[in-house]
This record gives sequence, structure tokens and C-alpha cells, in this order.
Amino acid sequence: MAQLERIYWLYRQLKEDAYPGSAAFRQRFIATDKTMKRDLAVLRDIFGARIIYNRRHKGYQLTDRNFELPSFWFKREQLLLLNWLCRQLGRITGGNGGAAELTARITGLLSLQNGPQAENIFSFEFIEIKQVSQVIDALVEALLARRTVRFTYRSLGDAGDSSREVEPYRLHNCMGNWYLVGYCLLRKAPRIFQINRIHDLSLGTRPFIKERFDVEIFLGEPFGIFKGKAANRVRLLFDSFAAAIIREEFWHPNQNIEETPDGLILTLPVANFTEIKMKVLKYGRHVKVLEPQELQDMIVEEARLIQKRYK
Repeated sequence: MAQLERIYWLYRQLKEDAYPGSAAFRQRFIATDKTMKRDLAVLRDIFGARIIYNRRHKGYQLTDRNFELPSFWFKREQLLLLNWLCRQLGRITGGNGGAAELTARITGLLSLQNGPQAENIFSFEFIEIKQVSQVIDALVEALLARRTVRFTYRSLGDAGDSSREVEPYRLHNCMGNWYLVGYCLLRKAPRIFQINRIHDLSLGTRPFIKERFDVEIFLGEPFGIFKGKAANRVRLLFDSFAAAIIREEFWHPNQNIEETPDGLILTLPVANFTEIKMKVLKYGRHVKVLEPQELQDMIVEEARLIQKRYK
């Protein structure tokens, strides 16, 4: 805390045009000139303060009157949360650009308040995914300019590539994967595109002013990133082993959990069975599809194909 106190004192002196010098610093803190230079370096390097030495006043001064010391705008818990979010974002986007710089600054703030151990409170382990920072940077530019984007999109399976022009409305992260939410001019409908399958991206020439659909409502519709016109009611029976996990998970805002003697029944709206099928398969023998019959048949067929592969 001693360094934090010294830095805050320097900050107040600089903001009040008191031209703090080594003599006043030594008298205040019984510290050396080297200590003062280290603290000034923290103000410059971590906080971005523009500080020069004024020979006439024999002390230091700020050249930017708008500078503010950000560490006192946040509580420790808020800084820890920001640090966690920035580390996640930096890992997902490849550690490039503003996320890395912001993480470094927030880590510096935490270290000042709590010592170097604050840097190692969080760690992350991800399945390796394609880094998408360049695509995200270009999409952010298009979103701010409210202009369409053109790109080649690689579909799943044997559908091949297709050329798209899209009005971009939102960058959406779901379970660690980045998606573009927008209006596809080719399909003339709302669409969600997985960003690591976007190639040859460029800004289009068409500006747009108003979004053609409500993004919040669209994303809040039935379970999963895959959307559809009609929602199906899906009911899943989990045994006691899986139920202990499901009770702690949140699948959808409109989900319902019904306790049973041996587990629970989870009910939720689903428009496309692609993701829910993968979720069901994840729990294996610990879950049974009660309805709809179509999803139940899909799981039975998948189980048959899995068994066939091991014969």
C-alpha cells in the first residue's frame, strides 16, 4: 500500500500544479530520489500520464490537464472482474490489440493495490480455436460505420462456400465462440455466422441506418445459436448423477426444472436440434429425451452409428 499512497500523493500534487520535487517527496515519505523516479515511471508507463520536469519550478508537471488516475475509480473487486474479462477476451481474440493493453494496465492497478500476487489469481484453459482478431477488428469497423460487409462463408458439412453480403448488427460470444449477428442480403433474413468460418472479409459500399430486426429478441429466442422459425418443446429426463450438474447450469431464460424421485426433467424451447443433440450426447446414458419424438429418433440413430463404428 506504501507505493499506492506515494503515487496518489504525486497525482494530487501534479493535478494541483504543485510541481512536486525530490525534496518534498523525501520529506513526505522518507524515501530516495530513485523511489520517486520509479513512482513517476509507474504513472507514465502504466497509467499513461504525460509528465515533464519544469526547471523553473524545480519540480514535475502534467502536460495533459485531462489526465485522471483510474485506479480510484474502481474497487478491488471491480478491477478483478475487469482483469478476468480482459484475459478471457484476449485469449479468444488471440491476445492482440486493445485487450492485451487494457489487461496490462488493469494488472498494474491490481499490483499496486494488492502486490504482484494479484496477477496470478486467474488462469484459463481453452480448447484451441482459430484466432479471429483480424476479422473482429474489421467487423468492429463496419459496425461503427454502419456499413455492410462482404465475405466468403464456409458452411458445415458438404454445403461448400458461399459469398455473402451482410448488414452487421452484433458481435456475439457464445460458449467461447464468436458469432456475427446480422441481416443477410442473400437470404433476405436474419442470420448468425460463426466468425472463424468467415474468409476474405471486406467492407461493402452500402450504408444502413436501422436494424431490420430486434437483436435482443432474436438472440433470446429458443435454445442455442442455431435459430429457426418454429420452437419445439424439448423435455429431457436426467438421472441423479447428471441432475446435480444440471441444477447448477443455465440453458435458457424460459427453461423449467421439475424435480423427480431419481433426478429431474428439464424443459426448454428449441428451434434447431443441432446444438441440443450435442448437449444430450454429452451426458450419454445419464439423460433420456422424453419429447419430441423427432429428437428422440435422432439420438437413437446417433447411438446406433456410434455402436457401428466400434464393431
